Amino acid sequence: MVPNRDTLLVTGSEDEAGLEEVLRLAEAALEAPRPLSSLLLRLQGNEWLPHLPARDQSLHDRFKLLWLRSLGEDYNEQKAALDRLHKKRDEDIFVASFTVVRHKDTGRAHSYCVWSEGVDSLLPRADLVMLYRPERAGEGPTTVPADWERACRVAGELMKPAGLYPERYRVMGFPSEEQLRAMGLDE
Repeated sequence: MVPNRDTLLVTGSEDEAGLEEVLRLAEAALEAPRPLSSLLLRLQGNEWLPHLPARDQSLHDRFKLLWLRSLGEDYNEQKAALDRLHKKRDEDIFVASFTVVRHKDTGRAHSYCVWSEGVDSLLPRADLVMLYRPERAGEGPTTVPADWERACRVAGELMKPAGLYPERYRVMGFPSEEQLRAMGLDE
C-alpha cells in the first residue's frame, strides 16, 4: 500500500499481524498531507492487483472501509469534473454519487449508487445499485436495492462502460419489469 508519497507499506497477504500493522500505519499516513491511496495491492505473477483480506478475516471490514473511502474520494473528484464538463457542453447527463455507508452494529461498509428511471446517467461501480422508480399512477415512488453483479447479469446491456477511471457506466434506459423481477425485486 502507498498511502502517501512518503510511505510504502509491505507485508504478506496472509500475515495477520503484518496486515494489522499496515492498517494502523496507513490510517495515520492517510491523514498526512497529499494522501494517495488506501488500496491494498498484492503481487500476482507479474501484476499488482487490488487485494482485500478474505471476508472471514478479522481485518477485512477495516480494509474495505479504507478502500471504499479512497475510491469515494476519487469518484467525488471525478463527479465534480464531469459535472463541469457536461455543463460547459450543455449536456443533460446525471453523474451519480458513490456513497459509502457503514452498518452501526457490525461495522461492515458497503457502497451504493442510484439508478433512476428516465434519467440518462453515469453510474459508479458500487456494491449495490438502488433502483429508483418515480411515482406512478396509484403508486408512490419506490427505491429497491440490487447487487451490482446481479444487476449486470440481468440488465448489463443497459450498462455501457464509459472508459473512465474509476470506471462509470452509462445508462440511458431502465430495467424492464421482467428484469426487475429477475433481480429479485418483486420477491
